[in-house]
Amino acid sequence: MFYPGYPMPRTLPSAVIFDGRCLFDMAWFAARGTGSMDDIDTPGDGVSAAVAMLGSLLGPGGRLIPTPKYLLMCWEGDTPKVIKPRPPRPDNHRVDLKRFQALVPDLVGGAVACPPPGYPSEGDDVVATAVENCKGKFDVTVVSADKDLLQLAGDARCYDLGHKNVITPSQRFKFTLHRPSHVAVYLALLGDPKDGVDGVSGVGKKGARKMVEDLGDVSLGEAVERLADSLHADKSDEFLSSLNLTLLNREVPGVDLPAPIEFGDMEVLDAHHIYGAGRTVWAKLLGRARFYGDR
Repeated sequence: MFYPGYPMPRTLPSAVIFDGRCLFDMAWFAARGTGSMDDIDTPGDGVSAAVAMLGSLLGPGGRLIPTPKYLLMCWEGDTPKVIKPRPPRPDNHRVDLKRFQALVPDLVGGAVACPPPGYPSEGDDVVATAVENCKGKFDVTVVSADKDLLQLAGDARCYDLGHKNVITPSQRFKFTLHRPSHVAVYLALLGDPKDGVDGVSGVGKKGARKMVEDLGDVSLGEAVERLADSLHADKSDEFLSSLNLTLLNREVPGVDLPAPIEFGDMEVLDAHHIYGAGRTVWAKLLGRARFYGDR
């Protein structure tokens, strides 16, 4: 289940790094019937659903193994790498996102990180920087459904919120990726409209797949050099321009290390008006389900 060659130190403290926006979006849209969350009943309160998803992952009996003792919640900043219109969101999405962001520190403790104002980066760059900072200090599990973060599989476990398990790049893409860093190369060739990456014109899934598989087990630098040389000049420029967007930035300033997890009591949910699924899951996590049910 782990990426080949991943060192699994048992002497380092266990930490979880969350892609906060991804976790919130998956739970929020699932609560409105536009996604699925098999194990949790979500009656429509997106913030409660996000709390429920968070609670199902943490603590004794949670899905993350080893059980994390430290946590960092990463958020995107105010300036994306590419300024392109994003898919429209319902009016209450931003309001609920801010509610969840305000709740997280009281609910789980840990640390929170986001890029400085005006610094062009995405949430996955913050996660990548955090993983880089954690090397040799923590045994890390990254939680997200963003395929870009599979570039980190050599340095951390990648728990996929969609598949609900630890997953490798090749498992996700269903073909041979010799190194996690080749995820960035593949996406630069194919393009990634969700993140505003145009890719290389005329290159489709089959073509991108073959080009990446044919690279073999080579370093990222050699892979980029080979592909740039093999493409026509205009397409080489498209590839390199796209790679600047798909390759994770591991040097976002001001990203803290994970901090100890401290579970908030049910009074925290009261203060933030969290009921429904979030309340039920959190009560079970605290071992108090007999006393705190859905209100």
